[in-house]
Amino acid sequence: MPGLPTLATRFGTRGTGDLRSLSVVALVAVFVNTGSARAVDEAAGIELFEKKIRPVLVERCYKCHSAKAKKLKGKLRLDSRERLLKGGETGPAIIPGKPAESLVLSALRYDKLKMPPGGKLPNAVAEDFEAWIRLGAPVPSSFGSTIPTAASKTAIDWKAEAGFWSFKPLTDYPVEKIDSATPKHNRIDSYVSRHLADRKLRTRGEADRRTLIRRLSYNLIGLPPTPAEIDDFVNDKDPRAWENLVTRLLDSHHYGERWGRHWLDVVRYADSNGADENKSYPLAYHYRNYVIDAFNQDRPFDEFIREQLAGDLLPDPGDTSITNRRLTATTYLAMGIKIDAEKDGEKKQSDIIDEQIDTISRSLLGVTVACARCHNHKFDPIPTTDYYAMAGVLKSTSLANRKLESGEGQALEKEIDHFKKDLEELRTRADARIAGEAKKNIAAYLQHALGVLEWQRHSIPVALQLALADTIDAPYTPAASTVGIEQLSRQHLLREAEAYDRGTARPDELYGKGIGIISDKGAALTWAEYDIDLPAEGTYQVEFRYAAKASRPGKLAINGKVVNEKSMAQVTGTWFPDSQRWFVEGRYKFNAGRNTLRFEAASLMSHLDKIVVARVAPLSAPVTEAESFQRGNVKPYTSDDVVYISDPSNTASEYFMEYDLEAPFDGTYSLLLRYAALESRPMILSVDGKVVSEKALAETSGGWGAPHQRWHREVEIELGAGRHTFRFERKGAVSHLDQLRLVPPVPGSRELPAPAQLARENKLDLGALHQWARFIGTQDKPNAPFYLLNALSHRYENFVAQNQESLAKRKPGNPISRELLTPTPKSPGELPARAGLLVTTALAEDRIPMLEPLHQALTGKQGPFTPYRHTTTHYSASERQAVTTLAQSISELENKAKGLPTVTVMAVRDGSPTDHPVYIRGNHLQKGPIVPRRFLTIVEGHEQSEYPKDRSGRLRLANSIVSPGNPLTARVIANRIWRWHFGRALVKTTENFGHSGERPSHPELLDHLALKLIDFKWSIKKLNRYIVSSHTYRMNSAYDRQSAELDPENRWYWRFEPRRLEAEVIRDAFLFTAGRLDRTLGGGPTDKARSQDPSPENLRQNRAFYESSRRRSIYLPIIRTNVYKLFTLFDFPNPAAPAGNRTTTTVPTQALFLMNNPWMNDLAGDIAKKTTDSLETDTERLNYLYESLLGRLPTKDDLEAATELLEAVRGQADLEKFPMVDWQSLCHTMLMSSEFLYVR
Repeated sequence: MPGLPTLATRFGTRGTGDLRSLSVVALVAVFVNTGSARAVDEAAGIELFEKKIRPVLVERCYKCHSAKAKKLKGKLRLDSRERLLKGGETGPAIIPGKPAESLVLSALRYDKLKMPPGGKLPNAVAEDFEAWIRLGAPVPSSFGSTIPTAASKTAIDWKAEAGFWSFKPLTDYPVEKIDSATPKHNRIDSYVSRHLADRKLRTRGEADRRTLIRRLSYNLIGLPPTPAEIDDFVNDKDPRAWENLVTRLLDSHHYGERWGRHWLDVVRYADSNGADENKSYPLAYHYRNYVIDAFNQDRPFDEFIREQLAGDLLPDPGDTSITNRRLTATTYLAMGIKIDAEKDGEKKQSDIIDEQIDTISRSLLGVTVACARCHNHKFDPIPTTDYYAMAGVLKSTSLANRKLESGEGQALEKEIDHFKKDLEELRTRADARIAGEAKKNIAAYLQHALGVLEWQRHSIPVALQLALADTIDAPYTPAASTVGIEQLSRQHLLREAEAYDRGTARPDELYGKGIGIISDKGAALTWAEYDIDLPAEGTYQVEFRYAAKASRPGKLAINGKVVNEKSMAQVTGTWFPDSQRWFVEGRYKFNAGRNTLRFEAASLMSHLDKIVVARVAPLSAPVTEAESFQRGNVKPYTSDDVVYISDPSNTASEYFMEYDLEAPFDGTYSLLLRYAALESRPMILSVDGKVVSEKALAETSGGWGAPHQRWHREVEIELGAGRHTFRFERKGAVSHLDQLRLVPPVPGSRELPAPAQLARENKLDLGALHQWARFIGTQDKPNAPFYLLNALSHRYENFVAQNQESLAKRKPGNPISRELLTPTPKSPGELPARAGLLVTTALAEDRIPMLEPLHQALTGKQGPFTPYRHTTTHYSASERQAVTTLAQSISELENKAKGLPTVTVMAVRDGSPTDHPVYIRGNHLQKGPIVPRRFLTIVEGHEQSEYPKDRSGRLRLANSIVSPGNPLTARVIANRIWRWHFGRALVKTTENFGHSGERPSHPELLDHLALKLIDFKWSIKKLNRYIVSSHTYRMNSAYDRQSAELDPENRWYWRFEPRRLEAEVIRDAFLFTAGRLDRTLGGGPTDKARSQDPSPENLRQNRAFYESSRRRSIYLPIIRTNVYKLFTLFDFPNPAAPAGNRTTTTVPTQALFLMNNPWMNDLAGDIAKKTTDSLETDTERLNYLYESLLGRLPTKDDLEAATELLEAVRGQADLEKFPMVDWQSLCHTMLMSSEFLYVR
């Protein structure tokens, strides 16, 4: 339409004698074809060698037949073609073209020679070798060549390369005086003017203020100025008006969004993997927000890079927020493309490292180091060894999702630590008090400590009760594996296998030290019978302890009836004592009194050491039905005859149940739960307010029904006598809980009083009593001072007489034992009193030498007066209450800390520091020499200090990259910043400053900008201010035919080049002018865009999400391989690789999208409604639209053209049905115009 700018599109277009001569041609063709065939054969042979032959040689042969072999075998090396042809002691390994005469093929086929010795390889391997030899056994030129571990000083002309423009040190070039009328606001203008003068070009004048504010606003914050902002700037009389405008825009939080998006291009940011299944990266957004914040805070660029490469390795700043942001920054290394389906772990790791090296080198250094993975760089001074030196740093680094600390969490941790310190001090004082009590009433403590030892020795631990519980289903746990042999209760019968009553088995008492077994004699039948006397009829568990390298099953019979046809059939690994294990042979009925147990085996049998017959009994603890909870919001259900509880079908976010359970006495209890679960549904279990397990009810049983109900041992816990509250809680569905049991330890004989009873009845301190019991328990060697008291705790008959007899045989014997038995006591009960007197005497300063060993034992680490950590049940009531109060406080704080929201980020951490081998031709199966970690040789030279052995070296690498002595980094980022302002970089190839890249158009200006950035302490905001203050930036964009003929590309900046807005800026501008844009800073995760295997319906949903979102474009998810259509239409870069340049295309599909997409029509409708609702006259409305959309006021021609359009639409449309279609059409036309889409 007349007067309105239009959207232009361009289309391009591309664009044979005589007989003798014929015979010559034919002859030549024969030779050419023969040569071509040979070349084809050689190429095919080399490809076969690389894929099939070399891997076999490396993996199967090099260990014995290469330069790396510790001992070369047969004088044969297979690591070069020359050595393959030369062969070893038996002759040449290969004869090219003659597979039948090649010894290596004969060896692979296991003819006369047999290689490799570990076993014949598949026939396919031999067939590959045969095909390769038939092709002439060709190899690549690199095969057999030695690879240095450092960059060669001769292969590359390092002196000449150091003079290449990008590797030269930064230079502050002098400014030449030029007679030019061009304004020079700073040295940028001087450097630009010189090139213009050399080419007889003239610059344009300064742009008008309306153009400047629109240009600067889009440039710095990515949004258009409002009409009010335009008017303020146009009418600002302050001579610092431009400077103030720059400051306002740089201070806007939208600055970080605009310039952060530039950086995200460079670091290949995306919210999905992009490879194979294109899995989402749901945590990547944290890095995006980090980048936005970094630009808004004007973080120095060198610090910005250090954080991204090694933020986790920087010194602790003492500030949680800084630590967290540094950790988040390392997402830079983690968010590249990864082939998740790759099954070869080493290849997968090497490909990840390659992608990281490519990103680091191109985004930060402007060189393509990844091109040196397989060979020395073809253009630049980057040898393969430099590639693998950097690869070593990254191989020493692991990818890991990591949790961030929270300030509140750290405060809670400090409070928890404070309480824990108080608790530790409290318990230390209590332990010290107990040790002090142990010095009082020593004789009484000695006497009753024997009762404690006896109770402990004869009590049945909970683990043993569970192993023998009648409610436990197979497979059974051997009772003998849960406790020491000496702790088996009297109701369990332990028999040595060789002490059989009848049989033909062969006893072997020399089998091992202190171990006797029975085995076979090689007869047709080997058997052994044992007479077992049992106190009562019932079910008993039979257990055998044996060793067996091979399975040798036999028959087990009880009282003449075979009960197990395949007894003792397990394998333990060897026949030797160290592989002996306990196995449950089954549970069987036995009679009261004498029973006969018989084992027999045909011919051979395993090496049987011991037999246990243990009574199966009910658990001593009562059952609590799950539905009888005291408090909770769960519900009972029924499955068959089982009543269980689970979550009701309501909207509760958390389910819980509480049980008040009684502990009959102090001790260690086990909680058993019976439940069914097809999937794991762990619950948090707390006792008396303290969390004791976060994985209660976490096991699975194979189903949800009654047949799948199983008992599970959940937790062991110290409890004092009394009532305790057990609470289970979970967010989400709950497993099907049927019953609970709180199982205490019980004595094997009910006649033995428990330690607490002994202390209470004899008015002794319970803790001190345990101090003495613990001490006497250590006196179990014949030469120990109180060995006699230790032995007395076993209470066997004729104790005094037997020990006197034993002492008589020993010369000189234990003097303290002799003292205790002299004169002969009337009963063993006199010994504790005598021992008490000896203790008192031994503690005296004038003690006799004989008591010195006792003194040392009493005052040593295991002595009764040395404090140790007691269970709280040993403390006094007041101490126990104080400990419980502190423990509850700690538990509450810990629960509060666990309830804090956690933030997890994609990150890295140091792995195992290691140097990397060269992969020959990039193949991880073909390893060359190890290369020490270091930086690029062209930058830091041949002699570099060694990288740390205990760290990856990432921080060292980061420091090298941002070092002022490295000219690449500052040049690269300065070039990028210039490009982001002008739409064209000084070096067009922004990721390639090497020989195959472009040279800078203005090398002096580039170095000036790089040095300025360093001088500004790497402040990008200051460099931006410096650039936009130049006349070069503030020029108008007016076209000049003469200048265009001399410089059609505007390479020398004779005018400000008009450039189209980027895709995201176009979208944001649309939303902003329509009043739809949500300008909130920061964005969270979104699962609204499907990345992995999207269906057509998913893709429609993705598009609907993008078009309905009102957030700025930087917060929309970037799905690799499925980028939002509007973005791709307007040249969004490939998010799989660093991109400093965005192309600008003009294609019909762009115009079609702008014209026909319903979303565009809706936006135009919103703008029209906002305009017509707020303004009365057409003139007011048109002035507003031109100023808000195009940044200028309309001309007379514009007004006429717009009015003409409005009238034309009104004449054709039904205004009653579509009352705003006229203004909507005008707004839509203006949104599509090139004047809206371009900055001038």
